[in-house]
Amino acid sequence: MLVSLVTSQVSRCQHPLVTLRYFETVVRYEKFFVHNTQFVPEVLMSFLDERGLQSSNLMIRSRVSYLLSRFVKCHKHQLRGYTQEILAKLQPLLRPRNVVLPAVSPTGDGSGDFASSLNNNNDDNNNPPLAPSDQMFLFESVALLIVSSGIEPQQKRALFEALLSPLLQQVSRLVADLPLQPDEASQLAYAECAKCNIEFVSRASKAFSVGATMADNGCAEPFAQLTGAFLTALGLPDCVAGRNKICTAVRGYLHRMVICLDAGVLPYIPMAAEQLLRSPDAQDLHDFYALLGQLVPKFKSDLMPFLARLLPPLMQATLSSLGQLDAEPTRDPGAAAPLRKAYLAFLACLCSNRLAEAILCQPADCLKCALASLNSVVAADGALADDAATCRAALGCVKGLATATGDADWPSDIVSRQAFLAEFLLACLRAPMSAGASNSGSNGVDLREAQTALFLSDLASFLVALRETAPNVILQCIQTVISAQAAQELINLIGQCETGNHKPVTNFLKTYYQSIKAA
Repeated sequence: MLVSLVTSQVSRCQHPLVTLRYFETVVRYEKFFVHNTQFVPEVLMSFLDERGLQSSNLMIRSRVSYLLSRFVKCHKHQLRGYTQEILAKLQPLLRPRNVVLPAVSPTGDGSGDFASSLNNNNDDNNNPPLAPSDQMFLFESVALLIVSSGIEPQQKRALFEALLSPLLQQVSRLVADLPLQPDEASQLAYAECAKCNIEFVSRASKAFSVGATMADNGCAEPFAQLTGAFLTALGLPDCVAGRNKICTAVRGYLHRMVICLDAGVLPYIPMAAEQLLRSPDAQDLHDFYALLGQLVPKFKSDLMPFLARLLPPLMQATLSSLGQLDAEPTRDPGAAAPLRKAYLAFLACLCSNRLAEAILCQPADCLKCALASLNSVVAADGALADDAATCRAALGCVKGLATATGDADWPSDIVSRQAFLAEFLLACLRAPMSAGASNSGSNGVDLREAQTALFLSDLASFLVALRETAPNVILQCIQTVISAQAAQELINLIGQCETGNHKPVTNFLKTYYQSIKAA
């Protein structure tokens, strides 16, 4: 059937639905072409000529952009001999995006004439006949073909420079012209265009993988140069409309470079932090924690000098932002939740990667606020009923701090380790008995809820982890919260558990709290 389909003239049918069905079919049955490579050239040409990407039908061009990316991913090795031909055919569709300003009626003050003149030079006719989302598939496909082409690394680098240099030039021009625009709508149009071109570079980087790194293919330097150039673009004044669009695109590009450039991205991280956190709001902080969460597990101790400088202002900005969100009288009750979760997840990430020192070496006032914020998460009325996932993040962080340090390493001038752990553990043991916050509509903690069950498991693990370094804290807290007979049974279970096996303690806690709720 597929032989008949490929060798027939079905792909040249004038009806767009028939044409689309042809492309969908050849991509769906990809394994056929793996074993019948003689048909690959004909199918490839159908993607590239007037039947596919050169079609006058926008719907066909858009869908074929995506289907071509799938076809290239499946048959990149069979397409090695066609790389140059494909690049030549796709070149007109790989042009950088130009600005398309919103239509402005002449006002008599010259502003209308200015907008009209720019539109005459940068209208849709100067853009490729594809939407930016469709172009992204083409940049990824072309980059994958270059990486898989089997040519020398120097040649691959030259091809990537030819592909990406126009994008960099366009971004630089747009960023330079953006502050000069007379109104917010024009500035936003320039920023959106710059964002699209940066995202094209990010998409091209997806061609690289663990088995085909940038360094192995000789392409690390061009992407590193682009990293520096894009970070420089963030030097726009805060008052410029659309700067946040460019920040979003650059942040996404940095996520890609952490994967692709490996340690080559580290020199650019301090500049990235400076620009992305210049005047951060809650969303900026949340997004930057996501970037740090990718950096810390990969580079660990190599980040310590950077973290030592970054954490004090970052934590102060975070706690200040959380305080403002919580204090707003008309706020959404969950407005602060995403930032709080990101902040706690980052602290837990530091601890789990043996970087608890980065937290404990902070200035006294900063560290005191950080420790208080951890305790307040679980101690808040109804915290576990309202947001068990956030309570788990706080518990994970405190467990990391507790297991990473002893009493001698703890900054006791702020608060003693024993006192801090006792206050936090008391809050954790009481949390499942909370009735729930009045504004949550909760009837209390549901012990059958998945996150609550995981919290109890984490709490059991925490108790077992503390038995060597803080046995008196465990004894004091359990005897304070748990009834006498049950307390002794729980203490015995904790002492008998093998390292790494806290399931008996978890089961005991579930049974105990269920009996409390049933009473």
